Amino acid sequence: MTLAEMLAMYCLVWSPTPWQVIAPTPPDLNDKDAELYRQEQAVIDDFVAGLPQCARLMAHLPSLMIFDDHDVTDDWNLTADWERAAYDNPFSKRIIGNALVAYLLCQAWGNDPDKMNPLVHHASTLLGDGDQPLVCAEQDGLIERLLRFQGWEFQVPGTPALIVLDTRTRRWRSERSPTGLRA
Repeated sequence: MTLAEMLAMYCLVWSPTPWQVIAPTPPDLNDKDAELYRQEQAVIDDFVAGLPQCARLMAHLPSLMIFDDHDVTDDWNLTADWERAAYDNPFSKRIIGNALVAYLLCQAWGNDPDKMNPLVHHASTLLGDGDQPLVCAEQDGLIERLLRFQGWEFQVPGTPALIVLDTRTRRWRSERSPTGLRA
């Protein structure tokens, strides 16, 4: 998935506004697939119909979010073998990196703005005014920085304090068992 697709996903699941510019038209399908399409479109229509109430509720509630391994990919960083397979491949590394950039801009920034501001500034220089395509080397540089970043966790003062841990980007794993399987 491209960074644009990741950002669009956030917009489409949290806001009714982008749906106002989408006019889905059913493709040419056989009768069986056309019926399935209608059923699935009805589910999507119900979801979209509920977004204004959801957006209103979320606008009035403080919310904090941390990513889960399913926000990026199944079993994110679960084993040394998984990490090698994912990060040694430029395509999968870019997909994971795009998910981190989108998370940074759409969730993490709100959790701890002061800590995230340098990363957000880096992303803003990459994105510019949106008129130019992303420069791959610059995008890869931001992704490398996010993959090395060790500050996704945050704390909310209170009694007791709320401590939110990053248990996905820096998982403990056995170096003796790269597959995660016990001998």
